[in-house]
Amino acid sequence: MASWSTQEDETLRTMAAAGKSGTEIGVALNRPRNSVGGRAWRLGIPLSGDVRPGGKVPRSPKAPSRPKLKRGMRMRVGLPTPPKPTNEVAFAPPPAANDEPASGGVELLALEKGMCKWPVGDKFCGCKAVSHKPYCMQHEYISKSHEPRRAAKSLSRAWR
Repeated sequence: MASWSTQEDETLRTMAAAGKSGTEIGVALNRPRNSVGGRAWRLGIPLSGDVRPGGKVPRSPKAPSRPKLKRGMRMRVGLPTPPKPTNEVAFAPPPAANDEPASGGVELLALEKGMCKWPVGDKFCGCKAVSHKPYCMQHEYISKSHEPRRAAKSLSRAWR
């Protein structure tokens, strides 16, 4: 790559001061536009279209970036953000057995609104269900537990 002579540097300075573009200066000096732009940058000469001294082109303010998501997560637009995790236990201890299951269970056709629909063998529990839920407190606890066997075992102790 050819070096820039002092005469070319002076021509670059005078043409840039006259408001010529990098392309026009490149044609006059028989050099590529990018070469002219790079040399002007190194010499601190603003070319036409540059507002700041030193050849820096003003840019629009950067838009705020989106929050970084962990792998496998998706951005949910318009939904409220989930609550922050706390140090509390995820599930409360099993509730006390306040309603004993119907002896032997309840047949399917005998189930009514407000009765627990937890299957016990070929019948259903039949206890008083929690308001707006299909199960009684004990079975609701088991259904929401991440470890149903452990929850069922702790409930069997509570029923004794």
